[in-house]
Amino acid sequence: MPPHPVVFDPEEIVMSPRRLLGALTDATDYQDLPMWRGLTVELVLRIRAKFGRDLVVPMALGRTASFDEITAGW
Repeated sequence: MPPHPVVFDPEEIVMSPRRLLGALTDATDYQDLPMWRGLTVELVLRIRAKFGRDLVVPMALGRTASFDEITAGW
């Protein structure tokens, strides 16, 4: 039987970019932050490389462009 998939929720990483950028951005939604989108892709790639397991990413992306950017990196 294959191992259970890893659950990775990208919303958990949103606080770091938001704190780092603070007043430097007028983004009202973390999905608008290129840093968040990049971190999401980077972490998915690292988790998959490290554990070699399927990932479940329970994320609702409200913008097609955000979805396309993130999934293109996988």
